[in-house]
Amino acid sequence: FPSHDKRGGVLERMVRDYYKSIGKNVVHYGGNASFDMMVDNRKIEVKSALARPQRSKGKVAYSYHFQHICPNNFHTLIMIFVSPEGIEVRSMDSRTVAKYLGAKKKHKSLRMSKKIFGKRLAA
Repeated sequence: FPSHDKRGGVLERMVRDYYKSIGKNVVHYGGNASFDMMVDNRKIEVKSALARPQRSKGKVAYSYHFQHICPNNFHTLIMIFVSPEGIEVRSMDSRTVAKYLGAKKKHKSLRMSKKIFGKRLAA
């Protein structure tokens, strides 16, 4: 992906198209809105992170860094993990995100290892 803005736009549209394909009512905002889309009257924020390789005991593990997350601005966070093996899409409600961040109304970053958490968006 050439830049995080272009990657984010492409992945937002992928999530939008997924929700539309399963019959959800979707309004996509993107850009400078405080959340990316409304899906059945719920605010959805889409964040993606590229895998950052980390060597440990001769094996490569990945970490991910999701930035500018403010749980107060959405109902559901969609996290897209982008790695050489492909993408994995997970969702998490804003209350759970706020617990991990330790804040609800501030923009914070979320770092995690390959142990990807959250509910799988699609099988």
